[in-house]
Amino acid sequence: MMDNICKSLRGWGSYCIHITALPLFFIYFILVFDPNISADFSFRELYGEHYTMNLLLLAAILLGTESLVRMIYTFLCRSPKVRMSLLGYLLWCLMESVVAALFWALYSCLMLKAPYLQCFFTGMRMALAINGFTYLITALSLTLHDASKAGRATPEEDTHLIRFQDYGKRLKLVIAPSALLYLESDENYVNIWYMDAGRLKKFVLRNSMKALEEMTGEHGLKRCHRRFIVNPSHIKVLRKEPEGVILAEM
Repeated sequence: MMDNICKSLRGWGSYCIHITALPLFFIYFILVFDPNISADFSFRELYGEHYTMNLLLLAAILLGTESLVRMIYTFLCRSPKVRMSLLGYLLWCLMESVVAALFWALYSCLMLKAPYLQCFFTGMRMALAINGFTYLITALSLTLHDASKAGRATPEEDTHLIRFQDYGKRLKLVIAPSALLYLESDENYVNIWYMDAGRLKKFVLRNSMKALEEMTGEHGLKRCHRRFIVNPSHIKVLRKEPEGVILAEM
């Protein structure tokens, strides 16, 4: 699943950073660099008659379109049925720029009476440049945050953490056993359910239950079914159904 492409990039933290940085960087980019729209016109010359109004409206269009597309992406990635590859993520980022450019071109065409296709290519150049820097800022911010968070763990705590790796032996998730609720098999993936800051979360790992059973068993987890490995310390109630099935209430 995106090999869980930078897990942080799929969360609301990424969404907030991206949407905040986008219009700010757009305005800064235009005011400082005044980029050339064509060989004959710069941005200020093209939108010069109502420059400030056009600048703010274009920033609002960029913010609105990208907010909507990025929100859809964030909701999709929270669904357990959606698994997106790295290529899929890059194509989604490209689509964000295309959608922004389409609305940019529509506004410019109506306001300036310019050919729509020319406005679209102009908007696409601008959207790719602005989005590229915004994606970089978002990724760097979240990477630094994750590194800082990981650095706060003491050596004693680190030795008792469970390290989950995928089929390729790449480290994907490090978690304290006490935060782990249970593991659930899902075809070629394992859903890892755990608590983080009082909230239930799920991490999708490309691996098998058999490969994880021994490792989790060393930390006290038990395999109670071919599809489930549970943490006994989080079981509140065990009850037997009339048909003989025993259910564990976490």
